[in-house]
Amino acid sequence: MIAAPSLTENFSTLAGGYDAVLSDVWGVLHNGVAATPPACDALTRFRSQGGTVMLIGILSEINPKIDIHTAMMKELKLQTLKRSNHCAEEALKLLSSGKVPMSLITHTLPLAETPKAFQMLNDYTDGVGKAVIEIN
Repeated sequence: MIAAPSLTENFSTLAGGYDAVLSDVWGVLHNGVAATPPACDALTRFRSQGGTVMLIGILSEINPKIDIHTAMMKELKLQTLKRSNHCAEEALKLLSSGKVPMSLITHTLPLAETPKAFQMLNDYTDGVGKAVIEIN
């Protein structure tokens, strides 16, 4: 059986035509214990060539250590947000366009269970990632 080519080894070829790349932190850049050097290197090379790297994910620590001086020297932009505040319309357009896999939605609840959905999202319970409220 032939092994699949490594994404990190071929990343520059794949990403060459793009201005920006979106990458999850957990499972791509970090496994919860240690960083993944090939993925970090690939994104660093992309950034050094003028690309924008957007990292998504939930931090495991409440007060992460960010070296602001290094970020400033490298002219890194840092923007935080909680979930998809103020992005619902854009997110719906992306989902309906087929550019984002529907598998990102982990829960679908009826309108009557809206409080439950928000509680799950707030507490990160039941393996919730993204929840959709159905309005019939």
